[in-house]
Order: sequence, then structure tokens, then C-alpha cells
Amino acid sequence: MAKISKKTKSPRGAGPRRIQHERPVARVAEVMTREVVTLAQTESFDRAVTLMANSDFQHCVIVDQAGKVAGVISDRDILRAVARATDWQSKSVANVMTREPVTVRAETALSEAVRKMISRGIHCLPVTDDGGRVEGILTSTDLLNAYQKVLQPASKRPKRE
Repeated sequence: MAKISKKTKSPRGAGPRRIQHERPVARVAEVMTREVVTLAQTESFDRAVTLMANSDFQHCVIVDQAGKVAGVISDRDILRAVARATDWQSKSVANVMTREPVTVRAETALSEAVRKMISRGIHCLPVTDDGGRVEGILTSTDLLNAYQKVLQPASKRPKRE
């Protein structure tokens, strides 16, 4: 658990005193998207373009033959590749994906995951198990949705069905 301290005045002006409050640490598993779209490295780039054009997600995890994370492809990667290459229909996702992406585990502290995303200027982190296989994905949208819930009063939150 993380400790949050609050400064208060100690008796007889002896300087600030810290009061410790316990607060549970938020974990990636609490906000990540569990239903992840994956593509094999051998899939055509054209398939990735079609898939993202007809879906409401911005990132796709690329997996190897063993189902381990090999890369990530984003809608921005697709736009860049289509704009720069005249032969994009003949490429595979392996030609365009970001290789060896930064990953996190489900039990990673959310603050650590956010730090990784900000420091690297990325918008998603594949979530992997012990064997490197995909368990989920943490995106900037997931983080914004979680933050909105924190800011929104309980009485105004939409009820889950």
C-alpha cells in the first residue's frame, strides 16, 4: 500500500509533523481492456487497415506463433505507412509494427504504467502474463475513463448493467 502523508503542526511549534494515511495502490488490472484484438506477424497490412477502419479501437497487438507479444500497431502507424508507401497493400503487419513494445503486467501499479507511457510518448501498453502472452491492453482511453470515474460524483456515475 502507498502511504500519503499530510503535514500538520506539531505541538509547541516544533515543526511540521506527518500523519500517515493508508491508500490502496491502483493496479493495471483494474482499468485495462481485457478484450484485445491481436494479429499474427504474417497478417497482411491490408487486413490491419481494414480491421481498424471498421472498428472502434486504435491499437492492435501483434503476436508471434507462440502467442507472445511481438509488436504493436496503431492507427497512427497505419496512417504513416499508407501516406509514405505506394505498395502498402503488399506489406505485412511485421513491416509496419513497433517491435519489442514496452509491456506491463496486470499487477503493475497504475502509476508506474502511466510513467512509462508519458516518458516514452506512447498511448498503449500490452499487458502480458509470465510467459509474455497477451492478457489485455492499457490505453490512454482506459486511463481517461478511470480518471473520469474518480472525478465524477458517485451519484452521477452511470450504472452498470
